[in-house]
Amino acid sequence: MAGPVQIPGVTYLGGFSFMPEPSRTGTLVLDDDALTLDRIIHETLKGNFDPPMELCRTRAVASIEVTSEQVARSKVGAAVLFGVLGAMTAKAASDRATLLLTLKSGETGYLTVDRQSTASVLGTLHPWLREHGIAVGSTGSVDSSSLADELAKLAEIHRSGALTDDEFTAAKAKLLE
Repeated sequence: MAGPVQIPGVTYLGGFSFMPEPSRTGTLVLDDDALTLDRIIHETLKGNFDPPMELCRTRAVASIEVTSEQVARSKVGAAVLFGVLGAMTAKAASDRATLLLTLKSGETGYLTVDRQSTASVLGTLHPWLREHGIAVGSTGSVDSSSLADELAKLAEIHRSGALTDDEFTAAKAKLLE
């Protein structure tokens, strides 16, 4: 089995009823046991970190959707579940992906990944998701300009060797759905 996957610059925005602390930023660590937000940036003591925060057990995850923040925000719609989502998604960012972490219980947690494109995050997560039998959520409708951008980014990741031919084909098929 591969080791844990680490994705820096992840902010938990909320969504889980059992997680009272939205808007926490750190490194998302996905391993065989749990999905944890580690190296959480302390809000007032710069350079210090809060203790790790377990988001959920790995076996509780039904699917993870990696999408653009516009699509994720439209899924939340007018009934914003938590106030920070609007403020967090209003920030302009050249590269930001959104993770929709859906549990088998039906709850969905929302996270953003700064300084990484959707295709980059998908490329990082896909082998781990496949190894753990976790579904990759559908992104739904995407406008043609963002679709072209995502396909180009996916092709770049494939050329770099981070994705096998089969992984590239599967990820491309997901984008084209």
